[in-house]
Formats: sequence, C-alpha cells, structure tokens
Amino acid sequence: PDQHLRVDRIETPALLTDVDVGLSLDADAITLTSGRLSAAQGMVSIEPLRLPLTPGGSYQGAIVLDRVQFGDLIAGAGFGDTVEMDAVVSGRLPFAVDNGAFKILGGTLSAVQPGRLSIKRQALDGLEAGGGGEELPPSTVEDLAYQAMENLAFDTLTANVNSEGSDRLGVNFHIVGRHDPPQRQELRLTLAELISREFLKRELPLPSNTGIDLTLDTTFNINQIISDLLAIDRARRGEPDTPAAVPAPSP
Repeated sequence: PDQHLRVDRIETPALLTDVDVGLSLDADAITLTSGRLSAAQGMVSIEPLRLPLTPGGSYQGAIVLDRVQFGDLIAGAGFGDTVEMDAVVSGRLPFAVDNGAFKILGGTLSAVQPGRLSIKRQALDGLEAGGGGEELPPSTVEDLAYQAMENLAFDTLTANVNSEGSDRLGVNFHIVGRHDPPQRQELRLTLAELISREFLKRELPLPSNTGIDLTLDTTFNINQIISDLLAIDRARRGEPDTPAAVPAPSP
C-alpha cells in the first residue's frame, strides 16, 4: 500500500525542510509516487519513478526545481568565497542510473527574474574572451572580461547541465545583462592616447551599463564537492575533519 514519509527538517550544508515522500512496495521494486522538499528558498521535487530491487538495476527519472535560489546552492557547495550569485531558477534535470552510476542527461535551468553574478578573478581558469576586435590585444580584452564578470547584472540566464564521465558535471551558462559596478565607471580617452595607443599600457575601466552576452562553461568534480560538503558538515558539528588515527596495539 501507499506510504508517506514526512520530515520537518534535515540539517545539511543546504538546509532541507518540509520533506514529503510517497512510496509503495511490491516484489520487484519500490515505486516513488511523489517526492518534494523545500531548499534554497524554493521547491525541489522528483517525478514518479520505479526503483528496481535487483542490485545494479537501471532506472530513469527527473528532478524539478521551482524558484530555487541558485546562489544558496553555490554557497552551500563551498564556492561562496569566489562566486556570489543572486539567481532564482526553475528547470528540469533528467537523470539515469545504471549499475550504480548516476548521470544527468540534458538538464535545463533558467532564471525566472533578473539577478546578479560576481565571479572573482582567481576562480576563472583558462578564460577565453572575445568581442574586443583586432584593435585590442588579448590581455586588454581578458581584463575587460574579468571586470564584466565581477559585477554583472543579468536580465536572462539559462544553463544546460550534463554529466561528463563518471565524476564530473558540466554546466554551460548563457547570460545576457550589463556591467553594473558599485561606483559608476566611465572610459575617457584623449585623441593623443588614441593615436599613440598609449591607453593600451594601462588598465581600462569597463564603462557602467556596457552590454554583456556571456557564455560560461564550467565543470565540477562531483566527488570533490561531496567530500567538501561532508567536511563542512563535520566542521559545523564540531567534529575533526578526518577520523582520528587508531593507535597501534602495544607489542
């Protein structure tokens, strides 16, 4: 018969509340009839699926996000020191499990309202920037791109999510917005600087409200994220980061 499991609160780096799971059991499988919880100021649910009891069995399903604050998930995963994001997203993450391996296949997310993104320079590895034209050297274009990602106010944000290999998750963001630093910035060049190109020898401020159309490919090591989350949880409970060594028995 159908059974319901309800949990008010689960303490994790990303707080989970109002967990409600419906399931039924037969001789071959557990059927998840419903599953939902509150997380990161939004709702996360899983579409009905059938979990085979046979070890190593395969199955497919989908996780649905409804108005989830992606910035809270980023901070909870340990990236808050280098990435700040205010992005309320909804979307669907289809997944498949085969012989114990979990993969996300063709997931999509999109922001449901304008937001902000700030990525510190040390978090950007192998930045490739374009759009400056032949008049600007690569170093200048890259510096302007860094500035753009440090203070980005976006109107639209979409992301494609797919597993890559056995332990990596690829997320391809497309973000359209504008440069919005705390203090208004302007770029002023004299005619002499334009002729001599002396301006290329100094850091150029990216003007406020410069339009930005950004494609950002990111890859996450799932095993490392899980390890970091477990370490954060141990620290929150006041436990040592690694299990204490067991003394060797005396001879």
